[in-house]
Amino acid sequence: MQSTQPRLRDALACAWPSMVLGALLLLPFLNAPFTIDDPIYLREAQHLLEDPFHPQAFNMVWSTDLDLRASQILPGGVAAPYLLVPTALAGCAEWVGHLTQMSCLLAALFATALAALRFGLDQHQARLAALLTAACPAVLGMAGTVMPDVPAMLFVILGMERVIAWRDHRKWQQALLSTLWAGACCTHANSYDSGPGAGLHSPSRGHRPERDPRVISKVSRALSAGCADACRSMSLSPL
Repeated sequence: MQSTQPRLRDALACAWPSMVLGALLLLPFLNAPFTIDDPIYLREAQHLLEDPFHPQAFNMVWSTDLDLRASQILPGGVAAPYLLVPTALAGCAEWVGHLTQMSCLLAALFATALAALRFGLDQHQARLAALLTAACPAVLGMAGTVMPDVPAMLFVILGMERVIAWRDHRKWQQALLSTLWAGACCTHANSYDSGPGAGLHSPSRGHRPERDPRVISKVSRALSAGCADACRSMSLSPL
């Protein structure tokens, strides 16, 4: 089945109930203290203000008594600190960090509705998909931190939607934006395995081999891994 060509306003019409739900659930926690691994990403964001190209090039003591490189404590995810620069500029104010994360969640809910329409679901089903995402305990839990799980989810959904759009319509803009998967890999190391997701979508009737989503997803995954490795190497400075 060939995917439809959804309009952005149709996706917004499907996504707004979930966006309202997500905002209502997170707004009471705008001033909640940072938790778990948040301080590591906040320290990397602060370091970015001094060294914009090496966010993990510093030593810190964390869960052990060893003075480790930040890249050894949390390998990967070198793009995450860039999302927290506004928080660092605001003196690591909790409300700025949580507002940034909530914005990423709202964008991810819109992307979920857009991807659902792209996969051929009707508006009711797309609305339900976005609502289920907004109500997922794991999503809400991570959205209450400043860790990069929700931004990575956003990039994965957008990258998958753009890969399927490129498969069916072959526009260069779609192929270019499908590299958003690389953004996911640079944001969270666990996003490496998200690439094959588009391959689960059934090929269109009469599709050509080069449009096979399994081929596209493999190419996208290889590109994402290469970009992520390059970014990781760039984030480290000589000892």
